[in-house]
Amino acid sequence: MAAMDEFRKEREAVKNGTFRQKLSYFWDYYKWHAIIPTVIIICIASFIYHKFTDPETILNGILLNTYSIESDSSDLMNGFYEEQEIDRKLYDISLNTTLSYYTEKDAATSNYQTLQALMAWTAAGQVDFISGDLEAMTELAYKGYFDDLREILTEEQIAQYEPYFLYMDQAVIEKRNEAYDNQEDASLISIPECDKPETMEKPIPVLLNLPPGESLVKAYGYDTNEIIFGIPSNAEHLEMALHFIEYATDLPQ
Repeated sequence: MAAMDEFRKEREAVKNGTFRQKLSYFWDYYKWHAIIPTVIIICIASFIYHKFTDPETILNGILLNTYSIESDSSDLMNGFYEEQEIDRKLYDISLNTTLSYYTEKDAATSNYQTLQALMAWTAAGQVDFISGDLEAMTELAYKGYFDDLREILTEEQIAQYEPYFLYMDQAVIEKRNEAYDNQEDASLISIPECDKPETMEKPIPVLLNLPPGESLVKAYGYDTNEIIFGIPSNAEHLEMALHFIEYATDLPQ
């Protein structure tokens, strides 16, 4: 009762107190009641604002083992926006050049981080294509990041891209899985050359081997005369990904 009596006296004093005293009392006893709902309201308002005002992303691409040369990449993308007649106020394209994947053993840590990111983004359907060098893309293919292109592309697109198909051997994956199950060294099971499906037991086309266009080389520092593209089966913007591939490479029109 003593505590309640003291509380009542304090409230009576506040009723007759100055504005500063009333504000101090409110802050001491009710600040969290005010702060938490305010924070929630701000978060909801911010989400709604960005939902309806930020440009909609219509292409998510990942360019492994590259770096962006800002002026040249801007020129490249400006040209693509113009070619596709894309309103930049309404739509956005994201090309991620921050990830690396190398086949050397000392790259295990960075590779693990990249695989974690790729796993999360592809599972969420937030990757429309991945590009990189042959070694990196081959390893990703055998890790299951790309499915049969014949299941993704239309018949017309298959006819267009088939000369550039690279393959993986499903039989190798099955043998490696069996080795894992038997606690054997799966790395001893060799991978056949990707451009020789005739040497495979169960060849599946999963990658595209294309010559990069000059503007792409300048923009992202490619040092090879070929670039490998892979498309996840759940890519949300497949058609736009193919438009970009055609635009950024020397694929015959």
